[in-house]
Amino acid sequence: MVVLVTVVQVFRPRSTVVASLVLGANVVFAFLQAYLSKNALDVIVLIVLSVLPYAIFRVRPILLHRFAVPLAFAILGFFIWFKMRTFSAADGTSFDNVFSTALPFGYSYVMFIALSLIAENRRNPDEISNQKPSLLRHLSVATFFPAMAAGPFLRFHQIADSKFEAATPTQFQHGLTLVFWGLAKKGIGDFLALNYLSGSGLQTTSNTLESWLLILLIPARFYADFSGSADIAIGFAKTVGIELPENFRLPFLAKSVGDYWRRWHMSLGEWMQANVYLPLTLKLWPRLGKRFGPNFFNAGLIVGTMIIVGAWHGIQPRFLIWGFAMGILVSISPRLKLPGASLLARIGSIAMTFYLMMWGQVFLIDTSIASFGGKWVGMHTVWRTDLGAFNPVALLLTVLLSLIVPHAVDWRMVSFEKRSEIERLALLFTSSIIYFLIGGAALPFIYSRF
Repeated sequence: MVVLVTVVQVFRPRSTVVASLVLGANVVFAFLQAYLSKNALDVIVLIVLSVLPYAIFRVRPILLHRFAVPLAFAILGFFIWFKMRTFSAADGTSFDNVFSTALPFGYSYVMFIALSLIAENRRNPDEISNQKPSLLRHLSVATFFPAMAAGPFLRFHQIADSKFEAATPTQFQHGLTLVFWGLAKKGIGDFLALNYLSGSGLQTTSNTLESWLLILLIPARFYADFSGSADIAIGFAKTVGIELPENFRLPFLAKSVGDYWRRWHMSLGEWMQANVYLPLTLKLWPRLGKRFGPNFFNAGLIVGTMIIVGAWHGIQPRFLIWGFAMGILVSISPRLKLPGASLLARIGSIAMTFYLMMWGQVFLIDTSIASFGGKWVGMHTVWRTDLGAFNPVALLLTVLLSLIVPHAVDWRMVSFEKRSEIERLALLFTSSIIYFLIGGAALPFIYSRF
């Protein structure tokens, strides 16, 4: 990727050449992936998935409209088959094995673009026919390997926003800063995983305060790892004229569970809203809306959508239960906020949301549902005070830095290109220094396994 960016920035070729270079880099990566994984079939499936729906759309859009349902079921069928293979492979005994997977690298990214094309062509065939990018441009974005690791996910019409051109100096600076900052966050996440979250990440300690501090590091690792991968993808994309959507917006400052899901993995939430929630609302409201009332009807659709989000993570019962619980929390989230607009009420709402989402992530990674229940009860009912080797000051400092520093830098990254030159350089310098101090990635991206 570094070679590609250098060539584009130095020679500044026209857009068709840039798209060709990006696609060439994607092809090289695909061959390397096939060679290293020893599984060429998975790569072939990804190539067919990225080419076939769009090729049909380019040649005969009416065919894609007519065969939308069977084609979508075929794509989802492969996804379920891969997930079944994942379910057989995962032993579920550690933090990382819970997320071990046989899912081909990038399948979700390619799948969401293909399904979005099928859905948009079925809903608005006339409108989407005016947004046809060339096959070259489509494939360059649909197989853009930095984004295939963990998104952001694209909807089909967003591909047309990519201009495939060399970045301006400010855009290049923005992209470079995002890449360094994404690598730094990934380093932070791996540091936490390797030094504090070994095993399930839920070690039973002889000190309750230590246990609570360790649990606080779980959302810190998830955020650093996942948002870091998104920053790297968005940063590289900016340097070659590809537009990728924002994926995180300070989720630890969310004032409700609903607000949290508008800030966390935003591209997945927007995709689900456009292609699952809204179409089901339009289809089911005439028959069920008036019968059950708008509140119950809306809550049911939210729960159903979140169960699908859970199933995307995995077909194990824990993911479906987690999706159901998230749907319930999103549905009632307006009532979970503390009343009033005072600073204390806002802080209380933020703390309550963080607490709920933290335990939601703990539920995903614990070794079993029974184990999670036992630990949750124990953490809230038993206070153990044996210090042992526990250093409360050092661990508390680690927790505060891992939660505050990523959000503080991300806050300043907002509207990066509108900030002063001094502040942009300061962000680039800070990102680079943290990256070189922490070190590069030592573990796979967590969400590359989905």
